[in-house]
Amino acid sequence: MTMPLIQRMPDQGLKWTLLALTVAVSTSCTSLSPQQQAAGNTAQSSTASLSSVALSQDAAVDWMLQHSPQMQALLAAEIREQGEIRQQGRLANPGLTLARLKRGGETETERAISFDLLGVLSLPARMKLSDRQLERSRLQSRISLMQQVLKVRLAWTEAVAAEQRARYAGDVAETAQAAHELALRMKSAGSLSQLDSGRETAFWLESGLMKERSRQQARLVREKLALVMGVADPSGLTLPTQLPALPEAAIPSELPTDLTAERLDILAARADTLALVSNLKLGKATRFVNVMELGLKSNRADGQPEQRGAEIRLELPLFDFGRTRVRNAELQYRQVLEEAAQTALSAHSEYRSAKADIESGWAAARIYRDELIPLQKHLLDEVLLRYNGMLADTFTVLTQIREQIRTLNDGLDAQERYWKSAAVFTHVKTAPLPAGEQP
Repeated sequence: MTMPLIQRMPDQGLKWTLLALTVAVSTSCTSLSPQQQAAGNTAQSSTASLSSVALSQDAAVDWMLQHSPQMQALLAAEIREQGEIRQQGRLANPGLTLARLKRGGETETERAISFDLLGVLSLPARMKLSDRQLERSRLQSRISLMQQVLKVRLAWTEAVAAEQRARYAGDVAETAQAAHELALRMKSAGSLSQLDSGRETAFWLESGLMKERSRQQARLVREKLALVMGVADPSGLTLPTQLPALPEAAIPSELPTDLTAERLDILAARADTLALVSNLKLGKATRFVNVMELGLKSNRADGQPEQRGAEIRLELPLFDFGRTRVRNAELQYRQVLEEAAQTALSAHSEYRSAKADIESGWAAARIYRDELIPLQKHLLDEVLLRYNGMLADTFTVLTQIREQIRTLNDGLDAQERYWKSAAVFTHVKTAPLPAGEQP
């Protein structure tokens, strides 16, 4: 009666050892090789290059900047807006009047040309206002550009992590399938109890579901990456096999010395405020006289000497003394001033939150890499030794394997969170987060 038990143990031990070896494949932070990084950075602007090399994060950003339709639309909108602003700072075209009148046999010809005299006098102020509006427009365009770059970096991190997670789930499912086939043979030979067989079957089914879920998630995030990059075919993207390794410090880059001097939204709010100051001064200067035109006229009639002269056209402030216009400008200036203060508060809040998030994410990822993942591997090895020594049952082994899988996936989640928080932290040092994105 002891022979079947003695024969069963090597088969069972082989089954769980095979499964444990796959489960214990480290998904923790091993850095990309220099060859992988160099290949990603040399990706050329062609669809074929996206599938021929592993796409690095910087290469994904470069592709988006050069090929994304959204970026081309943003560039066109910026050029159009700046053209409109420049047009507002130019002089209005002169007016030309030509008239030919007849009275009986007498013909009279009238010619006149007029200029916007007030526009000429206020040209320096309007050009200064236009320059400040142009500066604000350029800053807003840079903000939009950097927000698109952030979306690409976040999508790339999610895609690489999802591919890594799906690859690991596939390895677990493949080994679980081999273990399941072995369990079926053992059950038919009477070497495996009904309870152990049911538990093993449940694990096999769970591993299959985990594989399908991870693959679907990988497809979704790959589609998201292709969308923000402007790539038509997501299947043409070749991603790195794993995320980069954790750095030695949570924040490898230098901290900004003065956030208000580097944040583009604060600079844009400042430019907007200065533009409104110029507009307010211009409004006060033209409060009573908003229209002033100078014209030159020439009249000629048959048999009469030619008449020449000048005329000036003014708008009389009888019903509108400009108080409403000036008051509205003052209220708008106050509004923009308060909005600029709120922008500065939001910028510092985003920076503090992003800094706390990257430090927390780095600490969590390091604990998983250095402590939890090695500990779970050691525990699984110990459980397998106890199982082979008939000191642990199948349920104990399956429970420990599930814990190992959960820890490895949680470690990958922590690593993904760190790299996403690192991208956000780098971004908030110079630009605000996109709408709906939280640090």
